[in-house]
Amino acid sequence: MVTVKPGSEVVFKTASGELVPSDGTGTFIGFGESGMKCRVQGAVADVHKPLISAHKCLGHGRIAVLDADGGQLVPLESKAGRAIQRILTKASVSETKTWMPVYQERGVYNFYLRRKVDRTTSSMSAVEVHADLNASSAAEREPQGRADPPEEPMVAEEELEEVVEAERPVQIRAPEEPTPAEIEEHESMGHVQYRDWCRHCIAGRAVGQPHRTRSEEQRAKNVLPTVSFDYAFMSRGVEEDDERLRPILVMKDDKTQSVAATFVDSKGATQYAVKFAANFLRTLGYRKVVLKSDGEHSIIALKSAAAREAAVEAVAEESPPGDHQANGMVENAIREVKLQIRVLRSALEEKIGKVLTDDDPVLTWLPRQAADLLNRYKKGTDGRTAETRRSGKQWRKPAIAFGERLYFKEVGESVRILKDGRYIGHHGRTGSLLLMTSEGVKRGVGFRRMPEADRWDPSQWDQLKGIPWEFNAPRPSPETD
Repeated sequence: MVTVKPGSEVVFKTASGELVPSDGTGTFIGFGESGMKCRVQGAVADVHKPLISAHKCLGHGRIAVLDADGGQLVPLESKAGRAIQRILTKASVSETKTWMPVYQERGVYNFYLRRKVDRTTSSMSAVEVHADLNASSAAEREPQGRADPPEEPMVAEEELEEVVEAERPVQIRAPEEPTPAEIEEHESMGHVQYRDWCRHCIAGRAVGQPHRTRSEEQRAKNVLPTVSFDYAFMSRGVEEDDERLRPILVMKDDKTQSVAATFVDSKGATQYAVKFAANFLRTLGYRKVVLKSDGEHSIIALKSAAAREAAVEAVAEESPPGDHQANGMVENAIREVKLQIRVLRSALEEKIGKVLTDDDPVLTWLPRQAADLLNRYKKGTDGRTAETRRSGKQWRKPAIAFGERLYFKEVGESVRILKDGRYIGHHGRTGSLLLMTSEGVKRGVGFRRMPEADRWDPSQWDQLKGIPWEFNAPRPSPETD
């Protein structure tokens, strides 16, 4: 439908130079390709193709996404519009260096280039390059008499009324109901990606804390990579730690953002701790590296022994006494690992229908699995995981929920008999399965899943044994504190 008001004395000049008189102003109501009802107001003239100002459209709640073949005008308040704005706002400094800023000036979009120094005049001058999103429309609407009647953007009538009449309130989005497939995928990936519909994610990450980390550009200025070391302790509370419990060794590489964590039998350069730390340094592939920690004698001794075991040249660095922020990279890693441990434990206890004691041997494998899951599935601002940055490829092993009961073929067994065990992780270098059984921790090379009813059957739970530094260690007696 077209409604036209009486004509005027305005004359337009087309791209070919022809002068076309204005027939007045009009309102055109039609439907877009998606079926959305739109209303357009502007000047009416006898031209081959009517044009509309991109600037006017963008001024009424739209954002333009253009490429060589065309593009879209996306509402700012739509899901896609908000996502685009978030991407632009959170872009890193290194990303924005490759962008070309565009400025809107009197309805025309411009970007600017600076010329090299003129050797004859020794002066710098700016070159203005017009990049009108609708250059032909600007020429076609060039007035020969008085100014153009104002044009209105092509917008939906309903949305236009909402923008004019009221501002949208800030609302808290309710969690969406997940599908069974989404729940299974989330659980098999160990709850690495926070989901607001998962009560275990909420229980484990109840206290959110912002992470202040150095940018990729700042880390790139370091000549040598840095691997930070520290100890942590766990407790049932989210905020409190109990140093009477067994310590957790946590390490983080600043270049790949890889994390390694494990319970250790004690602080210091114990046989297991040295072997674990040395294996982490080997997997990173550095020949020379900065090993950073606080000034505690036990962690300094561990760093030195691990460097010798891994045959890497180490530059020792210790933070000032009492200054925990000086080793902030590993502090953030500890926070992430501990939150992930709580999530995994919450999910496991619900699955098996029982609350585990702190000395349950299955729980000694949680730090290793928590760190591995963060490395394999959590993506950074560059869209890559720590595993991809370290190895150059994605982790392709099947995702299995921690503690799930499986049928597996043990490494080295010539007889093709499947045993059953509880999944506690993958071996970092070989990719073999780690499974806890009544005979201790075993390695597997293949597995089959059990029916849903058997996966989480806790009937034989009290027979499981094995800890990271002793695969056949007996279970603690019930009287042990």
